[in-house]
Amino acid sequence: MLAVYEALCPSCGGDIDSHRLSMGLPCRSCIEIISPGLDMIEDPFERARAILSITGRGGDYGSIISQEEDLKAFSSFFERVVGHNMWSIQRAWARRLLKGSSLVLTAPTGSGKSTLVQAYSLYMASKGYSVYLVVPTRELLRQSVDRISSMASRSSARVRIAYYDSSAKKDMREKALDAIRSGEYDLLATTSSMFTKISGILSERRFDIVVADDLDSLIKSSRNLEGILGLVGVSREEIELALKIASKKYEIALARASKDPGELEKNREEVEVLKAELALSLSRKRLGQLVVSTATGKSWGLRSKILREILGFEVGGILEYMRNIIDAYTYPGWDDIDSLEDLLKTLGPGTIIYFSRGYDDEKISEIVSELQRNLRIGIYKPGGRSLRKFLEGELDFIAGKASFYGSLVRGLDEPLRIRNAVFIGIPKHVIPLKSYLADLRNLALFYKSIDSQDTYREIYRLLRRLPPTLPPVIKKILKGYAEAGESLRETIDLIKGWISSAIPIARQRCRDGIELGGSLIMCPGNGEPVAVIPDAMTYIQASGRTSRLFGGGMTLGLSIVIPESLELLSLLYKRLKRYIPELVFREYRELDLDGIRREQERSRNPGSMSGQPLSAKSVLMIVESPTKARTIARLFGSRSRRLIGPYNLYEFSFRKDDSLYMVSVIATMGHVFDLSTEGGIYGLIPETGILIPRYGFIRRCQSCGTQYTDPVEVCRRCGSTRIKSSEDLLKILRRVSSEYDEILIATDPDMEGEKIAWDLYLTLKPYSKRILRAEFHEITRGAVLQAITSPRTISRSMVNAQIVRRIDDRVTGFSVSQELQEKFSMRWLGAGRVETPALSWVVERYNQYRSSMGYKLLLELSGYRVQVFFERREDAEAALKSALDTGV
Repeated sequence: MLAVYEALCPSCGGDIDSHRLSMGLPCRSCIEIISPGLDMIEDPFERARAILSITGRGGDYGSIISQEEDLKAFSSFFERVVGHNMWSIQRAWARRLLKGSSLVLTAPTGSGKSTLVQAYSLYMASKGYSVYLVVPTRELLRQSVDRISSMASRSSARVRIAYYDSSAKKDMREKALDAIRSGEYDLLATTSSMFTKISGILSERRFDIVVADDLDSLIKSSRNLEGILGLVGVSREEIELALKIASKKYEIALARASKDPGELEKNREEVEVLKAELALSLSRKRLGQLVVSTATGKSWGLRSKILREILGFEVGGILEYMRNIIDAYTYPGWDDIDSLEDLLKTLGPGTIIYFSRGYDDEKISEIVSELQRNLRIGIYKPGGRSLRKFLEGELDFIAGKASFYGSLVRGLDEPLRIRNAVFIGIPKHVIPLKSYLADLRNLALFYKSIDSQDTYREIYRLLRRLPPTLPPVIKKILKGYAEAGESLRETIDLIKGWISSAIPIARQRCRDGIELGGSLIMCPGNGEPVAVIPDAMTYIQASGRTSRLFGGGMTLGLSIVIPESLELLSLLYKRLKRYIPELVFREYRELDLDGIRREQERSRNPGSMSGQPLSAKSVLMIVESPTKARTIARLFGSRSRRLIGPYNLYEFSFRKDDSLYMVSVIATMGHVFDLSTEGGIYGLIPETGILIPRYGFIRRCQSCGTQYTDPVEVCRRCGSTRIKSSEDLLKILRRVSSEYDEILIATDPDMEGEKIAWDLYLTLKPYSKRILRAEFHEITRGAVLQAITSPRTISRSMVNAQIVRRIDDRVTGFSVSQELQEKFSMRWLGAGRVETPALSWVVERYNQYRSSMGYKLLLELSGYRVQVFFERREDAEAALKSALDTGV
């Protein structure tokens, strides 16, 4: 069914019909007659070039061409300096990078983030932009500089690279500092700890691009975060404003929890004022680009909120990880040095040994010294040479602590060298029990585990009664990071009582360990009770060193865990299953080690392509409800989001079979178009015996909710100027659509949802070559996975049915409503397609009921009671009078 859409022509921005949009073409004013073959071009870039050659007018087609040419130039550079093409995820990131916007690359270990940002840093430096690369460790700094230098040698780029390596010789360090002071470089690279030391030197410097390859280590310090933001042009005053906004939002959560509407409204108004002030300040300058890479998505409280308010992104978690690793365990573990030595000899060179908490430096040195009698093994120490010797083959083994921020756990990307990981003890966190029980969920589980059902039910009832925003606030108060308001004091005192009662119970029962959800309550050395929590993230990161992206696939790694107890291994397994559903711990003695070694070798052969093959796809999913968008992202463990204007794009990744999906979810908040009130008859244009609907953007007053389809700047109902138009959202969707391989429209699975999907399809067709419909009937992980991996086309019959239904609404509603308003002089009266016949039916039935009403006269004749029916009251009264006066 043909329709006309307001201002959707990609070329001139004028009205355009649905037929032209469905082919990705401009309106009839731009191209009156379609050239042969023009309607058959599916690729948006090729189509845009063909259209531009006809119209000579750029518009959005010019932007499509410009962006694609930028991407092609960078893709060619990437292939030349890296040696292979970008894969899908890297292409999606590259499109965003080349637009110059700040962004966070949240993706699993091994997905090619570091390679991309290194190539991008060199590319932009070769174009004359000043670039600063910050990495977490010295080893990663050396790797990054070596790779960038190697890339530069393969290109014609002449880039001055300065880097500071604190383990280098004194004259090299002084030379690097001189270059940093003088600014004689195009690309600067340092560790995050070195940045802290030279931030004073750099404080007056402004960089076009700052790349933080590993956000987690960089923003542990608020000073580092302020320094990095300063390098891209953000002032201290703007950081303070962002901090105030984040703090006020925290106060809004408190006010909502305290059910104080006055305080809630006051804080909301203050947030709006602060946001406006920050936006005005930022609009007066051109900020540099901050590119953040992270494999964990770990958030840092208010510091990450500052990034959200200023740069428009928020870091969240990751639930899916790319790996091709055989996970195994051996228990009981090594009894003596000889058994550990035998294990390492069996595994062979390229093995990292991770010692868990409980092994101090002295104990690790003692064990490694024993092993050095027969093995080429070293201990990693910051600034030492052991790691370099291991990577260069002078040592076969390297040992160190299983620390989340350690150089052995993060940043090592050596697919040809590192093959195996051995964990002596399970990576874990050890938290004082009092602090652990400040989380109400942990407190409830504790009382449940000791069969104190009454207290458990009390805590559970409290949890259900509290708003979702309040438990984290209570946790901060209990830990002393915040003060309780008057309305919360009674609740806090109650919880403190439960915690105080729990500690002595734990002391009595924790000798054998109390399993508590994902942790184990223990009393090490008969001391104070602690919660021992297996550290799944450190295990994933550390074992991930053995399996990396190489030659189009993932190399095969082997990870052996020697646990302290099977209970802790079981808890680690449960936590890991959340992130890696297919993970299984196999018994080490049952492994075919010779077969594994052969497969490890084959997966590292550049010509064999025998690593686990992987494909990747970037997907933009569009839903109706913001709550649904947020819920879907959280199903996959992510709270990462991009903020584009007032709209959130929630981002997550998952792996299915041998494919990695990187998904962004955005909400339309319902319909984006409705029948216009301008043009034709009630928004219907008569043409040669048919009616063509004309659709306009939906404008909605943010104060009173009144909806318009004609252009308005002031609400006609309440006078507010807070008018929000769906046009803004559609412009954003058009802008970001080119970043994705596929667009999935997952609006509700009904006729209205299908019509919204059709509107979005037409809007985005000129910008994307693959737009499909996703459908799910429940918001569960399984249903969403099925919808993403099994899309369908849009049902035109459902779309047409909804169009007819809406036209019927409009024709019936407008005509009847106008008649009602004129007859009763009430402008607010209205009737629609459903209400009008329903009301007519009610009136008819009421009239029938009224017409059957009358009056009964009861007479007693010779002992018999007789009823006589009269339609009119007067007749009944006359008969009664006659009967009383004269008898019957």
